[in-house]
Amino acid sequence: MKDAAKRFESGNLPDHIRSLIANPLPAQLIAIAQNFIRLQEERHKADYDLATRFERARAQDAVALAVQSFADWEMIRNTDEARVFLASLMFWKLWSK
Repeated sequence: MKDAAKRFESGNLPDHIRSLIANPLPAQLIAIAQNFIRLQEERHKADYDLATRFERARAQDAVALAVQSFADWEMIRNTDEARVFLASLMFWKLWSK
C-alpha cells in the first residue's frame, strides 16, 4: 500500500495504471497519498520503535492529518482517480508484476 501511495504522491504512475486515469491527479488525492505514507510511518514508529516518544502535539498532528485526509476524500471519492487509487492500494503488488 505504501508503494502505491508513493507512486500516486509523485505522480509517477506505471503506464497500465496511468491509462485508467483520464485527468491529472487531483491535489486532494496527492495529499491523501502523502498523508497515508506519513501516518503509516508514524503508526509503525508507535507500534515498533520503543525509543520514539509521542508527545501530545505529535499525536494531535497525526489526528489532524487523518481528519484532513477524510475531508479531502469526501471531495474526490466519486472520481475515477479515487477508484483507481483504492484499487491500486489493494492490488499494487499484483499489478506491479
